[in-house]
Amino acid sequence: MSLINFFKKKEVVEERFSEIHTVLDSSFSRVKTDMEKVGKWIEHLDDHKDNHNKRLNELDHRLKILESKLIEQNHIPIEENHSKIERVQSFNRSVQPIMNVQKIDELTPAQKQVVGLLVYSEEPLSYNNISNKLKINIVTVRRHINDIKRAGFEIKERVSVKSRRKVFFVEDSVRNSILKTSES
Repeated sequence: MSLINFFKKKEVVEERFSEIHTVLDSSFSRVKTDMEKVGKWIEHLDDHKDNHNKRLNELDHRLKILESKLIEQNHIPIEENHSKIERVQSFNRSVQPIMNVQKIDELTPAQKQVVGLLVYSEEPLSYNNISNKLKINIVTVRRHINDIKRAGFEIKERVSVKSRRKVFFVEDSVRNSILKTSES
């Protein structure tokens, strides 16, 4: 009887071993398939990265061409042009108590629009008024006003009696000096 049990146990062990072998084989096949899919994704992402790098290099090249043409047209050396941008965007408050009319040349076109609106306005304007008239976001208006002040251009502010909000204006002496320089 023990010999029969031995052969039965041997068959059971061989059958179990065969099952384990099949399960392991299918598991390794799935891992291999998954690794192939990961490899395809990596290739796909590399292709996109290369494509994006080519496009960025092309855009960078085009921007350099535009910048050089703008500099040629305005006869502005590159170093001078960059220093103006840095001064406008610096975070140090200006210590000049009075406005220098020549500071307006250092402002960006969008900032000049804000100054122009304040110069030609008959009454002080709030952030919301400026935003509506120039059709730009109110956050952008706040940023422009802060950058204009940092550049040394004097914009006055006060709290409106009606709306209890900040309003901005340019003093008459500054307005007149700007209008005189724009006429000449």
